[in-house]
Amino acid sequence: GTSCVHLPETHAVVKLFRAVVDALELDMVILTETNVPHDENMSYFGQGDEAHLVYNFSLPPLTLHAFATGDAGPLSRWAAGLAVPAGGTLLNFLASHDGVGVTPAKGLVDDIGTIIKAVQDRGGLVSYKATSDGPVPYELNISWSDAVAPVDASDDERVAALLASHAVACAMDGVPAVYFHSLAGSRSWQEGPGVLGYNRAVNRQRPRAGDLKSALDDPSSMRARSLAGFRMLLANRGQRPAFAPDSPRMVLSAGGPVFALERGSGSDRILVLVNCGRVVVDYTLPDGWAKATKLTDPCSGSEAKADGTVALPGYSVRWLEY
Repeated sequence: GTSCVHLPETHAVVKLFRAVVDALELDMVILTETNVPHDENMSYFGQGDEAHLVYNFSLPPLTLHAFATGDAGPLSRWAAGLAVPAGGTLLNFLASHDGVGVTPAKGLVDDIGTIIKAVQDRGGLVSYKATSDGPVPYELNISWSDAVAPVDASDDERVAALLASHAVACAMDGVPAVYFHSLAGSRSWQEGPGVLGYNRAVNRQRPRAGDLKSALDDPSSMRARSLAGFRMLLANRGQRPAFAPDSPRMVLSAGGPVFALERGSGSDRILVLVNCGRVVVDYTLPDGWAKATKLTDPCSGSEAKADGTVALPGYSVRWLEY
């Protein structure tokens, strides 16, 4: 006789688990996985007495929207208004063994149909759920490397888009998580749904160990280049206090395809710039950053000097530091 969603009893059970963990001082955290609209998802932090970690379900569709449309506006506006309660931490992910949820983007983008069409054009599938108004899109099934790059993208662009999109997740406050098939640069397994009988199979292929090793041993392969880029990105991130889970975040209004945010404070501040489009963009540095000189590409480890304007090639990432 209920909707079976967000029942008071559900929150009571999560609170019970949290109370046990806290009372026994257990070395563990509670992570909730609720693929629902953003405000409902955040409710599982409770009043600091429910989950320690909550999956950031709105991040994947908003990031996908930015890369599919070349418009980082909705992503930036959502990130600017994102309020994480004290003591709470978001798990920032983009892809998983499931699909990209559509529901968490509800009310955050006006043209959700745009990313649905983009995914279909790129060989992806759409899974639906039954409602009183009939079937509605629930999740998009596709490998992330295919989702964020145009159909005609070169391998160079595809790897760059894969890494740039994850640089968004790595820049947000919280803890980043990377799915195996993203880490290894996997493309969609088009035969999977027919073989296994469900749409999610498109991003669940189990590559043979020998084939995977051969690809990773070839530095020119997409798999090897993706893994090398992720290793560099994550290693660079781990060296900088500005990316601590609870370090301050301030999103800057950049317009167009550029997602820009500042993390950290004082001498540990970093200005993160991500070009979510495939064309070069000249970004004028905001006040306070004109004197910063260290410009890093975290996906390659290369460094350069910065001046008042930064040229951002398509699907590029730059970190500016003092």
